[in-house]
Amino acid sequence: TETHKGWFEPNTFEVLGDEWTSEQRAQYVFGNNYNALVRLRDKWSDSNPCMCAAHDDEERPKAAMRAVMNLHGTICEIDLCEACAERHHGRRIDGVPYGAPWRRKAS
Repeated sequence: TETHKGWFEPNTFEVLGDEWTSEQRAQYVFGNNYNALVRLRDKWSDSNPCMCAAHDDEERPKAAMRAVMNLHGTICEIDLCEACAERHHGRRIDGVPYGAPWRRKAS
């Protein structure tokens, strides 16, 4: 198949993972179906812990990917291990499953 400059081959998302900007990831996963993008401040590293609430009561595994989720039109980034990424990456959700260390404190 012929591709054009700026277009992506199928199944290249993971191969290009670290080279993509947050905006490119959001666009690739959700198209234009979002209003805002909430980026993580820390750079991606495979030594980052999984940020999922599923690990609040146990030792956190290392993150396998920086996942994106669509929370009512807002794209949220979260570093997840493989098991959590399978459940959450690319989903439309009602609440981002941030673990306790990453949840905002009520003031």
